[in-house]
Amino acid sequence: MLEDTCRVYGIAGLARLRHLVLRAASPQIVTGMRHALSIGIILMVISEMFAASSGLGFTIIQFQRGFAIPEMWSGILLLGLLGALSLLFRVFEHQVLSWYHGLRRAQRGPA
Repeated sequence: MLEDTCRVYGIAGLARLRHLVLRAASPQIVTGMRHALSIGIILMVISEMFAASSGLGFTIIQFQRGFAIPEMWSGILLLGLLGALSLLFRVFEHQVLSWYHGLRRAQRGPA
């Protein structure tokens, strides 16, 4: 439907890319970014635990091996705070895609 509208109004080139293609793909793009953030943090910490000589994962393992339990737990809590980045990204997603979420609510109809 939007493709027909672009054709009728003569919207082509970069304007068509911006108004039609990116707008249609933006929910999937932002969802992919959110998943990549979560997976990236997990893989970063796990790789630091096994194969690095610095970093948060390495530090947590070193504290564990040295029986420095409070320091180890502080690192684990810091990992939890890094996990909160996912929540912040969800707020960002809701702001950027407010038009999309409103459209989805309207399509569902009254509850």
